[in-house]
This record gives sequence, structure tokens and C-alpha cells, in this order.
Amino acid sequence: MIEKTKIIMSDLGINGEIIEHENINGTHSENIAKALNIPLENIIKCLILKSKKGDLLSVILLGNQQLDLKKLETISQMKKFTFASEKLIKESTGYSIGGVPPISVINKMPVYIDKKVITKDFILGSAGTPYHGLKIDPKILKRFNLTIADIHKQEE
Repeated sequence: MIEKTKIIMSDLGINGEIIEHENINGTHSENIAKALNIPLENIIKCLILKSKKGDLLSVILLGNQQLDLKKLETISQMKKFTFASEKLIKESTGYSIGGVPPISVINKMPVYIDKKVITKDFILGSAGTPYHGLKIDPKILKRFNLTIADIHKQEE
């Protein structure tokens, strides 16, 4: 899966670094932040959601953020999201849960990125497996047809 990610990086003209974290499963952002000594707010998660009508979209959030579904519904003009099943994620992205690189969904489905993601010096998301991370400059994502918006829950 790492080779597939490298091909996508090349096709999209994205420079980045693939970091192996062999003993740490990257399904949970907190684990990666701790293992690699990286702030949690530099770890990202790529979520695949399905609307009531069956449309898929991707959401990219910081590791310390939670998705605000009401904001996403307003911005996307779609309703009643559920998390896509493991089977649907695999079919639509080619990757399994915990291994979906944020760049793998570009040009495959609408992508919504929380505005705080773009402000970071670097972000680390999955590189194709739960044991590999992709470190990139988030500002390069602005080159693509993605929606950058406030989609995270506000801290209470």
C-alpha cells in the first residue's frame, strides 16, 4: 500500500515523507503523537462519511478535533451522515480503515478540510497502512479542489 501512496504522491505532485512506526498502530491519533513525539494537533485523521442519499465525502481533521456534523451538513448541503463501513471505505479508496492517506481521496469524492489543518507547519496522516505516516506541508492541499472550512466542534 505504501507504493500505491507513493504513486498518488507522484501523480499529484506532492512532496512528503513516509515515516514508519512499526510498533504503533496509527488508528488512534493519540498513539502516534506520543510514539513519534509530535504534537497531537499536527496529526490528522481522514474520515469517510456517507450521506442519507448514499453520497460519500471525506473529512480531514486534526487529531485533537471532533467533527461537527451540523456544520458539515450546512457546508456540504448533504444530510444525515454516518461513518462509511469498512467495506465501503476499501471499495472507494482502495485502503483499509486506519490506513487511508488524506491524498488518496483527492479527485475521488468531495473533501472537506478543517481550516485549522491548513495553518500547521506540517501534518502527519496515514500513508497507506496503520503503521506508516505521511508527513506533508498542508498548504499544498490548497492546490486541489477541496473545501476548507470550520467543521470541528468548538471546545466547551
